[in-house]
Amino acid sequence: MKTGAVKKESIEVKKAICWPSPGCHDRCSVLVDVKDGQIVRVRGNRQIINGVRLFQSCPDRLPNFMKWLYHPHQLMYPLKRIGERGENKWERVSG
Repeated sequence: MKTGAVKKESIEVKKAICWPSPGCHDRCSVLVDVKDGQIVRVRGNRQIINGVRLFQSCPDRLPNFMKWLYHPHQLMYPLKRIGERGENKWERVSG
């Protein structure tokens, strides 16, 4: 069975589709490098997967993806505002 992943020096390269985010127009074909369970690099895949190709705006956005994904202020769970708007008071919402 072919998984679409290639191992090279303990880095696994996975083919993926990046779904639209604000400002994006369509899905893009990307290659994701994974090491020890963490994404270490995302880049455009020149090979078209199921008709999905890399769009012009993606090369500008992909380098910032890693900064966003592992940023210390990235939300990891839902929050509910407990104070007045603008007070920046939140509590964690249980799932």
